[in-house]
Amino acid sequence: MGKAPSPASMGNRYPMRILAIATLYPLSNEDYAGQARHVSFRALAKQGHSIEVIRPQMRLYRLLSRDWRRKSGRPVPIEYELDGLNVMCPRYWRLPGRRWRAIEAKWRYGPIARRVRKRHAMQPFDLIYGCELMPDGVVAVRLGKELGIPVMLSSIGSDAHTYPHESERAMNETVRVLREADLILVEGEGALADLRKLSSQTAPIRVFSRGIDLTRYENAPSRQELRQRHGLPVDRKLIVFVGALNESKGVQILAEAFSQVYSQYKDADLVCVGSGPMAGVIRTVAAENGWNDRLHLLGRQAFSDVPHILLACDVFCLPSFGEGLPKSVVEAMAAELPVVATSVGGIPDVMHHGSCGVLVPPRDVTALANAIARLLANPNEAARMGQTGRDIAYSHFDTVKNAGGILRFAEEAIAQGKARMARSRGNKGRDVESD
Repeated sequence: MGKAPSPASMGNRYPMRILAIATLYPLSNEDYAGQARHVSFRALAKQGHSIEVIRPQMRLYRLLSRDWRRKSGRPVPIEYELDGLNVMCPRYWRLPGRRWRAIEAKWRYGPIARRVRKRHAMQPFDLIYGCELMPDGVVAVRLGKELGIPVMLSSIGSDAHTYPHESERAMNETVRVLREADLILVEGEGALADLRKLSSQTAPIRVFSRGIDLTRYENAPSRQELRQRHGLPVDRKLIVFVGALNESKGVQILAEAFSQVYSQYKDADLVCVGSGPMAGVIRTVAAENGWNDRLHLLGRQAFSDVPHILLACDVFCLPSFGEGLPKSVVEAMAAELPVVATSVGGIPDVMHHGSCGVLVPPRDVTALANAIARLLANPNEAARMGQTGRDIAYSHFDTVKNAGGILRFAEEAIAQGKARMARSRGNKGRDVESD
């Protein structure tokens, strides 16, 4: 990575040593999940900061997880390097199933803490960054207390509007980390509202977006060539969805809405990028409504291929029931696609209704179908929305440029943490004197 710049050359941003705990982190540059984090960390490393990543890995994952093959089916090494960043994957025991999510942080803590203690003793960390509220944040807060390190957390959306409501313990754990962290990052005002609903007393919350890697959208082949490359028809209108094929993403609503669209537009096809348990439901809806030959389930795609698939399509659709700030929407905007999405979470903060797309209520099949049909019927309006979206993406969502925001918030978190620990020492001193 070259010689690190001196503190003087970086202003008040001295080279930081940050430990990131990230459940979702790519194994390679072709993995889609966690790439935005990796690109941000890579940008910080190029500026001279030291980033080490903990990517916890469940033991016997191939045997205990039904999703192993769907989620890439590759073994995870104990430790690996990606673009110069060291990624450690301590193993932990976990029973399969969502019911154990609330206590997963407890099972993770021991293996993670043993690895971190050694690294911290060799060269102290300035900050622990938990990339999700739970379980990453639960481990981060506990480690911060043990080692006396400030803690910053970020919320991905589902860890605020979904996971806490799965059980009383999950809610209690989430509320606790909201209060005990030193700073919390959210992507979009909608996500901020979700956190406020959980607790009125939290660490300082800051709205921030790390964005996407926009270089992936440069110098692309023609739309026709991209369609041929991915086996898509060259003479039809393509509506595309990118994400996990699960119920909360609204993919069944999308399939039902597309049935209405197809009754009006026989030249329309539906393209789904991703995998998940609802793939069979989508196939069933397609077969029952006579458009199974217009359905393209492409499965999980390499990170480098997703932009090309988006660039090959005409309209992007995300009918999710709840989100933070979904990267897929920003990716679609960067690809100059008009967006149809639900008005949930941080989505309205990225795209205003009528500017770069159309917002609809969640779970409303007819509204979703009408919005898609509107864009198919008005190609000039769709093109205008696509251009507006691209301008917004390039102005506000460049991951490399936005990496500086992480530094500012990291500095704030460190200052907050040091002040908190000083107050704690002062309170303990007064307690001793009173005794």
